[in-house]
Amino acid sequence: IKLKVAYIPNHQYNLETKNITSILMDAQVDEATKEQLKGSGMTFPLKMDMTQNILVEMKTQQFNSKKEIPIAIKYTTFEMKQTMGDKELPSQGNVLKDMKATGFADSNGKIKIENVEGEAVTEEIKKMMINMSDQMGVQIAFPEKPMKVGDQFTQEVPMNMPIQGGVELKMIVKTTYTLKSFTAEMALFDTNVIMTMDLSMNEGTMKAEGAGKGKMTFDITKNYMSTYSSNLDMTMKMKMGPMDMDVKSSTQSEVAVTHL
Repeated sequence: IKLKVAYIPNHQYNLETKNITSILMDAQVDEATKEQLKGSGMTFPLKMDMTQNILVEMKTQQFNSKKEIPIAIKYTTFEMKQTMGDKELPSQGNVLKDMKATGFADSNGKIKIENVEGEAVTEEIKKMMINMSDQMGVQIAFPEKPMKVGDQFTQEVPMNMPIQGGVELKMIVKTTYTLKSFTAEMALFDTNVIMTMDLSMNEGTMKAEGAGKGKMTFDITKNYMSTYSSNLDMTMKMKMGPMDMDVKSSTQSEVAVTHL
């Protein structure tokens, strides 16, 4: 079977994502700093839990003269709940809710973002979204030749995300897809993910690596992913001034796509 991501003109895609993350942080600090942190309510090891619910609406229009499909992406829901220990943290608000990005999808399934709007959208956020669309390529880069059950392919996506102050978070996500089975409507894949992150700034450094497994179903009739689920475990080392931190996290993710 030969697969390819392609967008349908005059169509709406709803992408619903749920992420559940558990984080355990430990710090190596001197006794004076430890007592100071304890006085502010932070004792180590420190456990945090985070739940995210995200709904993205993606609407396409008719082909233009360049054979591109104009596309509008809107974050209609972005809910996040965080707890530290047994205390729920106050909501910090979010810059994604009601944010709208517009651009084009080409015949190869690659999206190019040209503009980002929203009440909380800064120039840095706008630049980050545009750069990410340039770096990510297509949603899934299937091989050119047809696949049979048992075949694998690997997609590696390097991304540099600008952080405040001109600092960049460098990230590489490497995903290997294995075709397990297919019918006339759906193809089922197992996935293996390896991720690395690197951040250097004046106040400190952060390095992280992780790995995980998942499953992805691809809707052959719509030329688009239908569902995706994964578990990703990461370890992170951070140095912030006099403090060295070891962080372990585990994230369960589920994505479901519906069509209107």
